[in-house]
Amino acid sequence: MPDAVGYFPYLNIWPFVRGLPEDIERVVAAPRALVEFAQTGRLDVAILPVVDVPTLADRYEPLGDLGLAVAGPVWSVLLLAQRPVGALTGARICATPESSVSVRLLTVLLRDRYGVWDWRWSPTPEEAEAWLVIGDTALAIYLERSPAVRACENLVTPAPVHAGAQEPGRPEVRKLKDLDVSSAGNRCVEILHNGSHRLPNPEWLRDRTFQLPDGRMTAGEAVVRAQAFPFMYDLGDEWTRWQGRPFVFARWVVRRDRPAAWRRAWYERLSAALEAYLPQLYGGGPVDGLRPWQIEYLRRFEYRLSPAALDGWERFYRMEVPSLRSQVSV
Repeated sequence: MPDAVGYFPYLNIWPFVRGLPEDIERVVAAPRALVEFAQTGRLDVAILPVVDVPTLADRYEPLGDLGLAVAGPVWSVLLLAQRPVGALTGARICATPESSVSVRLLTVLLRDRYGVWDWRWSPTPEEAEAWLVIGDTALAIYLERSPAVRACENLVTPAPVHAGAQEPGRPEVRKLKDLDVSSAGNRCVEILHNGSHRLPNPEWLRDRTFQLPDGRMTAGEAVVRAQAFPFMYDLGDEWTRWQGRPFVFARWVVRRDRPAAWRRAWYERLSAALEAYLPQLYGGGPVDGLRPWQIEYLRRFEYRLSPAALDGWERFYRMEVPSLRSQVSV
């Protein structure tokens, strides 16, 4: 049976997964769904929200220094608000169920940086005075609101998807409904066998879907809804300005019950994928048909967690969020 490798369907995972071998089972799912898979032991190797890694320590261990961290603006974890963040006491906030780390980061920032209390979680942005948006949908909103970033969109013509993409003959795909994991039933999970996960086409932001507690929307629809929220806060930037450290969003983990040589081999595989890709990312030439702003987005991340990033994670971990789990299920 091939190794099951879980990762998010987001652009920032591409440097890790682009060069992975084809003889694996790729479980492509939102962060929350991957955690549910890991809880059942379904995954062999995965990148998971950093806040969930300690809860799975009996089954999984961090895979060395591999993860995702950002010092400063991350562009893809945004709080949109109808009034300044410091005035959100008592507000209704719509939170995505896709990720636990973004909700917990927002909770810490509201409570400990801005002194905001007694907010309520709302199922839809129409009923809310603030809206937490993550992933590629947040990127679409950030791009729409950032003229300097958007201006570089017309500098180059996107190249075709890289040669390794399986365009007409895509790998076999099974939806999650075909698997015996009922708790993640509507999480939009794909299981890919004997093939590589292709890079989304240059127009993918328009067509990406975004999970809400009461349903889904496309990124284009999210951009329209976001117009009702004139204030925008990048949570990565808010954390770094406050703590002076990068924020760690996710870490790669591996099963503890596998042999040490197998665990080491997976570290070396992912490391090799990075080492092959990062010189292209920072080389100044075309990169897999990505547009300039997409390349700049990928350059924002640490893919090997620095001592400063790990210290930032320790600081965050010590900040308890006692009431979060009882307020919202993410």
